[in-house]
Amino acid sequence: MAAKRFGIVCSTFNEPYVGSLLEHTLAGLGGQACDVVRVPGSFEIPLQVQRLAASKKYGAVIALGIIWQGKTAHASEILRAATDALMRIGLEHDVPVIHQILSVASEKEAKKRTSGKKLNRGREAAEAALAVLAAGPKAAPRRVRKKGVAPKVAPTKAKAVRKKVTAKKARPRPRQMSKKAAANGGA
Repeated sequence: MAAKRFGIVCSTFNEPYVGSLLEHTLAGLGGQACDVVRVPGSFEIPLQVQRLAASKKYGAVIALGIIWQGKTAHASEILRAATDALMRIGLEHDVPVIHQILSVASEKEAKKRTSGKKLNRGREAAEAALAVLAAGPKAAPRRVRKKGVAPKVAPTKAKAVRKKVTAKKARPRPRQMSKKAAANGGA
């Protein structure tokens, strides 16, 4: 794989945890060229991701942030808005966007997910970015079959049930009188 530049957008809110995500992401990218853009919070991440993706300078853009779940729906709404925006940006600009804006309920969970040895979302972000970039634009699956040979497909249960239903004789429907015939006494 040729060296590609990566864009990384991370929030400054919850710096100890986001800083750990960034540190592990950079280590996972193994010296690849990276541009890091910092924004105040997770809600601001998609705008900067869009700017990086639109520039077409980056093979992939990585979004890093932490959102603390609270007693209200605010955190869920921020996360949903960011998630939807990141997906749309990736599709519109045809640039892989790696989403690692984490939703956490406690400090213990945040620490485990950002700096753990087994579970480390920063490292996973780097691995995902490298894998998507290595797959390239021609990663769409293709069907391979021998010329003139149709693939064998086992009948499904639904097809078997349909065959039984169609094999039964249909009952004759009772004849209904038209409104005109009913008005004339059935004649």
